[in-house]
Amino acid sequence: RGTALIIAPASGMDGRVFAALGNAKPEAEGAAVMPFREQIADSGFGLRVVAPTDPVLTLFRQGDYGLPMAGKVRRRLAVPKFRLPGAATLIAYEDGVPALQRYMVDGRWLWLWNIELDPRFGQQAYRPQFLPFLAELLHYSCRDPGSTVAVYRPGMCLTGTFGSGVRAEDIVLSGPDGKAVPLHSIRTGAGELELRSPPVAACGRYTWTQARQVIDFMVVNFPNTESDLRLLTGNLPGCKATFSGGREAGEAIRGMDMWPWLLTAAIIFWLLEGYVSWRFRREATT
Repeated sequence: RGTALIIAPASGMDGRVFAALGNAKPEAEGAAVMPFREQIADSGFGLRVVAPTDPVLTLFRQGDYGLPMAGKVRRRLAVPKFRLPGAATLIAYEDGVPALQRYMVDGRWLWLWNIELDPRFGQQAYRPQFLPFLAELLHYSCRDPGSTVAVYRPGMCLTGTFGSGVRAEDIVLSGPDGKAVPLHSIRTGAGELELRSPPVAACGRYTWTQARQVIDFMVVNFPNTESDLRLLTGNLPGCKATFSGGREAGEAIRGMDMWPWLLTAAIIFWLLEGYVSWRFRREATT
């Protein structure tokens, strides 16, 4: 209870086992004993995204990172139909068979994974999008389904709400450097105390204290643009690395033309060989 589960059924698994995990029954009486049947096709089963706006797929929404799942697999499972709450199909096969489904059961996420990862039957696990997609799925699954997590960035104001009996002078907001952040206080219609900071500039952890006791904290993260390497240009001023001997790191990337040096060495060797041969013949005649 309270923990997300990702179930990849084995071939022949009874549908009632999965239904029991969701505290529900399959839709039809005949489906109650329907197992997850293995299906193999040499031509492959095509995958497609059916919920591109789902939060799990936000990273791939603009298409800059490609599709989370694409191509074909040659093995899959026939999935029984379940009547489970909060059902959502994110990825399916071209004929509608679910490839990745999500359910909400007792306040936790229950996932049905029907995507073959065996390299003998497909290359999904080797696609560059696979690990980011799996990370997004796990990150989403770790969240409390009923909670909303505030994201703070530089330039935003930090706000704290406290009970009606709390005095503004007893509350201190400390920045990452340990210094107090100035606060503006107002009373809400319910009599609660609301304290708001000016726009913050520094990233890091901000701590709320009352009578020198920590009562809450907020984290201001770096802007997303600072982690986006696509914004980097090829020529960055001041960014130059050198190896010992004074050579730039760019030479290791671009490579060096060796043929002039090799040609010079060959000519010197030819001249040296000719000189040694001439001296040897001269000494032999004398």
